[in-house]
Amino acid sequence: MRSFRVASRSDLAEGVYSLTLVPADSEPLFSFEPGQWIMLHVLNPDGTTWRKAAFSIVSAPAESTASFELGIKIRGELTTRASKFEVGEKVKVQGPYGFFFLEDTVATLVLLAGGIGVTPFRSMIREMCLQKNTRNIYLFYSTGTREKMAYEKELRDLSRECPNFKPIFILTHETPADWDGESTRMSKEMLKSRGVDFKTADFMACGSTRFVQDIKVMLESEGVDLKNKFKQESF
Repeated sequence: MRSFRVASRSDLAEGVYSLTLVPADSEPLFSFEPGQWIMLHVLNPDGTTWRKAAFSIVSAPAESTASFELGIKIRGELTTRASKFEVGEKVKVQGPYGFFFLEDTVATLVLLAGGIGVTPFRSMIREMCLQKNTRNIYLFYSTGTREKMAYEKELRDLSRECPNFKPIFILTHETPADWDGESTRMSKEMLKSRGVDFKTADFMACGSTRFVQDIKVMLESEGVDLKNKFKQESF
């Protein structure tokens, strides 16, 4: 477990914020795979752990040589307290952990995100764009309202820089006047209408347990090999 300090904090969406952390020691930043997570320890005044929780790293490895970024949704004491961190505040970090990262293949990649489940995908997408990877990537990103959708502008900008990346934004509780995305629940019909081939693509899903279970049922109904063509992470 290593000590880190808060380098910056900023709001991303309604109830969602980012923390950028830098090592508090003189050691280099750890290496990680896009999609991995860390255990963040929020501390008592004496430096012992007050609470700890797991969060996905949202920055890409290629841009994380001196710091890394977390995307956090407020939902409890720890995330509320962390949302009020000031620059310089000390935390401790364990990790990185997890096997929710990209396989070395050229198959089209379909990323299915529910709410804050977009965070590991942000790391993957940025890394692939920075590395000029030509693999086709779809991101289906669903939230209830636009105000709760983190990274929308950034993802739209990335799609212009990386023509092989296609984001599809989904709102389930509203349809703003200028909305150009979907306004219904994610479905196999939606994926097919956007060009997804269930027979050849690789799939990854991240979101609530119910969201991921619904995705599994949908993919299974289309004959997707869940053991070899699907990865999941839920909370």
